Amino acid sequence: MLIAALLLSLQATVTPPAAAPASAEKPKRICRTVEATGTRMSRTRICKYPEEWEQQRQDAEDFARAHQRDIDLPATPMTPASPR
Repeated sequence: MLIAALLLSLQATVTPPAAAPASAEKPKRICRTVEATGTRMSRTRICKYPEEWEQQRQDAEDFARAHQRDIDLPATPMTPASPR
């Protein structure tokens, strides 16, 4: 009986957390299933916030552009070795 009274008194003194304003809500996570290259069996589910997905997309795009620039450089012609 004493324990029940203590629990009720604690419950009455605990205030519920204040509701966060609607504008400060965290964006929801987006989950995608990613397959490993070279196999259909290995799949991983990855969950990220929209900003993280956008950053990953931008990083991949920057990486691809940097390597395309390297490929587009004119190749130096290779001359066959002269016989001695």
